[in-house]
Amino acid sequence: MISISVSDLSYKIGEKVILDSVSFSLDAGDRLGIVGVNGAGKSTLLGMITSRLTPTEGSVYIAKNYRVGVLEQNSLSDSALFADGGEETVLDRMYDAFGELRSIEARLAVLQEKLDTASGAELESAASEFSSLNARFTEGGGLYYKSKCKSILIHLGFPESMHSQPLSGLSGGERTRLLLAQLLASEPELLILDEPTNHLDTDTMAWLEEHLSSYPKTVIVVSHDRFFLDRVTNKTLDIENRRATLYKCPYSAFAEQKKQDYRAKMKKYELQQKEIARQEAIIEQQRRFNREKNFIKAESRMKALERMEKVERPDDAPKGIGFSFRAGIESGNDVLSVKELSMGFGQNTLFSGISFDVKKRERVFIL
Repeated sequence: MISISVSDLSYKIGEKVILDSVSFSLDAGDRLGIVGVNGAGKSTLLGMITSRLTPTEGSVYIAKNYRVGVLEQNSLSDSALFADGGEETVLDRMYDAFGELRSIEARLAVLQEKLDTASGAELESAASEFSSLNARFTEGGGLYYKSKCKSILIHLGFPESMHSQPLSGLSGGERTRLLLAQLLASEPELLILDEPTNHLDTDTMAWLEEHLSSYPKTVIVVSHDRFFLDRVTNKTLDIENRRATLYKCPYSAFAEQKKQDYRAKMKKYELQQKEIARQEAIIEQQRRFNREKNFIKAESRMKALERMEKVERPDDAPKGIGFSFRAGIESGNDVLSVKELSMGFGQNTLFSGISFDVKKRERVFIL
C-alpha cells in the first residue's frame, strides 16, 4: 500500500528554482532518509509535504485517514506550541497526544459513578454506553498509554523527577525532545523528522535509533548523521542540483551506488563524445576530397550524427563551502575567561559555578 506519493514537485522563489520535478513514492512501513548538502532543499521538500509551503508545480498524495506527525528544525519558533500553559506539566503535555482516549476515560469515570448509584432504565443506558466506550478505550490502547508516555519520556532524557515539572521550566533542547517524545508516543501513520538528533546525547540517540528501526509505520527523516541513517532507514532520497533520486537502500549503500552511477554515466558520455569527434573528423576528411560521392557520404554521416540520441554530461556535485579566517593582529595569551557561570530556566538549574580559561592555540571540546 502506498503511504505517500510525490509527483513532479517544484518550488521557486522568484526566478530561483529550489527544487525541480521531484517525484518518489513510499510504501507503508518504509523509512526514508533525505540527504543533500546544506541549502539543497531538504527542509523545503518537507514543507511542501506537510502543506506548510505551497508547491510551484506538482502534487503530494498521502493515504486517506493517515495521521501525519512532524518535528521541524524550527518547531520552537511556533510560540503556540509552548504558549503560556499555566501549570501544565511535562507529563500533561505527553497525555495531550491521546486526546480521544482521555475524553473517553473522563466519560467512563462519570458512567462508573452512575453505575454505582443509578437503577432501572438509567442503569441500563449507562451500562450499555460504558460497555461500548470501554471496548473503544481498550482497543485504542487506553490501558497502557500512560505507562507508554512515561517510558518514552525516560528514554528521551526526562527522569520521573521531571514529569511533574511545568513546561515553563524547560530549556530549548528539552522542549524539542518533549515534542519528539509526544510524536513517538502518538505513533502517527506518517512520521516526519527534520534533524531529530540535534538535541540528543549518545545514549538517547542510541535508543531513538533502535525505536525508529522497528517503527511499524512510515518514517521520513532528514539528517546529516550517516551512521544514524544507516541504522534507521531502508531508502534514501538524494537531493542534488535541484533534482532528487530515490535509492532503495540505506545511506552507505546509496553513497557507493551513487559513485558507481556517476562513473558509468561519465564513461558513457565520454565514449559518445569520442565517437562524435571521430565521425566529425571523417566528415571533414570526406569534404576535403571535394568529390560528389564524398559529399554524399559526408552528408549521410552528418544526418546520422543529428539523429543520434545525445548523452548528457552528468552534473558535477555542488561545490563545497570554502572560507578562511585572518587575524589582523596577534592576540594575547588569554583568549577567554569564565568565572562562576550559572544558567537555568525557572526552577531548573542547568549548570552552576562553572569556571575555566582558554589560552591561545588551545582547542576546547564541550561535551
